[in-house]
Amino acid sequence: MKSLASYGISPELLKGLWMQRLPVQIQQRLSVSSDNLQALSKMADSIFEISKDDLVASVSANFQSSVVSKFDNRLTDVENRLSRLEARRR
Repeated sequence: MKSLASYGISPELLKGLWMQRLPVQIQQRLSVSSDNLQALSKMADSIFEISKDDLVASVSANFQSSVVSKFDNRLTDVENRLSRLEARRR
């Protein structure tokens, strides 16, 4: 962040870009603060440490359902191919 600031990027823009990359739960908590970016980053670290189990659980559940969905689609494709092969043999 400091290297970006040295290129003349305004602190407000840098703060906005940084905030967008945080999990929504952390964004919501930090949005009420008017502290500088360094203080906000320390708060974000603390919030993450306190709530990381909650954050990870939501990501894990979404990832798992996505993987299951992909495998379900692939299994359906294999079943369809097998049905077509069996139909050709008749």
